This record gives sequence, C-alpha cells and structure tokens, in this order.
Amino acid sequence: MYKDIEKIYKKKSPYNIIMKKTFLIYIAFILISLILNVFNKIIPMILVFVAMILVLKKVSEKVLNTKLRFSFRKNKNEETLSVIIKNADQRLFKRYSVENNFYNEKTLLCIINHYRNLIKTKMVGGNLLAILSIIIPTVLSFLTKDGFDFNSLTNALPYLVTFTIMIIILYFLYNQFISMKNLLKGEDGMIERLEEIFSELYVECVSESNIVKKEKVKRTNNKKAKISKK
Repeated sequence: MYKDIEKIYKKKSPYNIIMKKTFLIYIAFILISLILNVFNKIIPMILVFVAMILVLKKVSEKVLNTKLRFSFRKNKNEETLSVIIKNADQRLFKRYSVENNFYNEKTLLCIINHYRNLIKTKMVGGNLLAILSIIIPTVLSFLTKDGFDFNSLTNALPYLVTFTIMIIILYFLYNQFISMKNLLKGEDGMIERLEEIFSELYVECVSESNIVKKEKVKRTNNKKAKISKK
C-alpha cells in the first residue's frame, strides 16, 4: 500500500510535478541570465526573467488543468496557487483511497501514523549525523596516549574553529546535493507532504462520516415520528 502511495506521489502528484519542472526551468533560465550578464545585456536579462515567470505559469496551468492569473490585490474568495496545488493533491489521493477502499478512519489513521513515524526517524537521523560530523573529529584530534590534551586544545583553537566551519560547509553542501537528488527523483519532502495530505483526508473523512450519521439519525427519528402519529 505504502509503495503504491509513494509511486503515485512521485509520478502523479501535481505538487511534485510542478516542483521538478520549476527547478529545471529555473536552472535553464539562470544559465541564460549568466551568459547575458557576461555580455552586460541588462534588458534581455529582464525579458528572460519575465519569460521565466510566464513559462512557470503555463506549466502550472497545464499540470493543474486550470486557468491562473496574476493578482496584486488580496482577495479572500480567491485561492492562491499553493492552495490550488494542495487541493489537487488531496483529490488525487482521495480518489485513490476510495478506489482501493482505504477511505475510512481506521486505514487513514494507520497511513498517517506510518508517515509520522518516518518523519521522527528522519529528523533524529539527520540531527545525529550533523552533530557527529562535528563532535567526533574534534574530540579525536586531542586524544593522546596520556589522555586529553587541554594545552593543545588552547593552542589549536583558531585552527579548530576553521576546521569546524569547513565541516559545517561540507555538511551543508552534502545536504544540498541530497536534496537536489531527491527533488529530481520526486522524493524531496515526500514523507511530510503525504502525512499532511492524509491528515487532511482523515479530517474530511471524519466530517463526512458525522454528516452521514446525523442524516441516519434524522431519518430514523422521522420514521419513528410517522409511526407514532399512525
């Protein structure tokens, strides 16, 4: 079940598709802008930026199958692009859940808990790696046969600070590389997005279930009222 959900997200999620296409378009237009900048072509650079915005708009319209427009005024009745994408994702997975008989409180809650546990594991693992990548090399640098060398630590403090900064930079670059790789594979933020989507579906399912229960109670009461009148 979870593999199917993740497969659908990677291949069919409007959010995921738009993010990947936006990234590729952004890289392409940045490279064009850099070339124009070398030749000091300011006006073409501005036109390229405008063209990029229009291309991104067309891509989003095609993926979402809806018409978008630029708005400089805040309108409470008008949905933003992020809300439109979020609703499209929810419709996609609601359709999948209904077709596979997953659209019930018990199954949806099971899916939510699965992805929440993955989020916790991911956060702990990432923080642990960041801490260990800085602390372990630092500690090992001042361990000798006679024990911990505090005098060397004091003398080497400027170099230690530089070394720590380099470790942080390398770790940051590593994270960026992994994020870029995951983005192109459709896995960047996937766990968090799926947890959010199915949480919304769970709330919607509970709400619909309550409405159905109220209608059943109402019909039952009406039948009892008709029988009592007879």
